[in-house]
Amino acid sequence: MSKIRTENTVANFNKKLEKVFAKFGVEKSDDYMYKFALNTPYGTLLIDPRNEPDRGKLWTIFMRFDSDWDKDALVEQLSGFGGGLLCLNQYSGKWNIHNSESDEAIKRFEHRMNELGLEPTLA
Repeated sequence: MSKIRTENTVANFNKKLEKVFAKFGVEKSDDYMYKFALNTPYGTLLIDPRNEPDRGKLWTIFMRFDSDWDKDALVEQLSGFGGGLLCLNQYSGKWNIHNSESDEAIKRFEHRMNELGLEPTLA
């Protein structure tokens, strides 16, 4: 997908991401900063893709574990994967994804779900 964001590329990204969200059971959130949430074995993961056409060159999926997260168990789970642990802020619970390619950002989200041990609930 193009690196230049337009209303169409953003809409296309959001459509693809919503399909992936549905596969993993991501739901709408009532959190004021994060539009989506996912209950994981390690706590609630708050998620907010912010990719308006004027937001620069990176495709971003902001993610943060809510205050209920089990940091120790999550760190143990991710230690076998390396990449996810390196991206996790163990103090704030932030686990953001930034990529110059929209499809790669979506693939990284799916990979992170796999790192959590989550399987798609829908085909």
